[in-house]
Amino acid sequence: MLNVFTLVNGRLFQEEIESLEALADVHPVWVDLEAPTPEEKSWIAQHFGVSILSEHQEDVSRIFAKKDAERPPDIYVEGRLGVPLLRNSIAAMECETVKIYEGGDHQIFLGRVEHCEVTQLDHPLLYFRGKYQRINKI
Repeated sequence: MLNVFTLVNGRLFQEEIESLEALADVHPVWVDLEAPTPEEKSWIAQHFGVSILSEHQEDVSRIFAKKDAERPPDIYVEGRLGVPLLRNSIAAMECETVKIYEGGDHQIFLGRVEHCEVTQLDHPLLYFRGKYQRINKI
């Protein structure tokens, strides 16, 4: 069984999922897996989103840098294809997972972009060599 958290009209909801078929009906923002089986991992790895933050959104980025940080549901928005994305990002991509590689204590997702959108023109947030940078300083 998986505990999935979905975003509906800007609100976060928890649901229990017991099969791949049941997961197909929801678009989770995140999935709570404790010692997942390879089959359970494959259920959640079908689609993912990439949000490009502006240089003015360092605070949003820092929320994801801390393991136990509270992530308020109002920072998410549902993408055109149903993938959760970060609100007010300058660009976003919704991707179909092609391959997942193990990378130490992380997984690296290789995806095929199914939808891409630039929502505003601004400088992107950049994290390089252990600190936040502005693109014109590199």
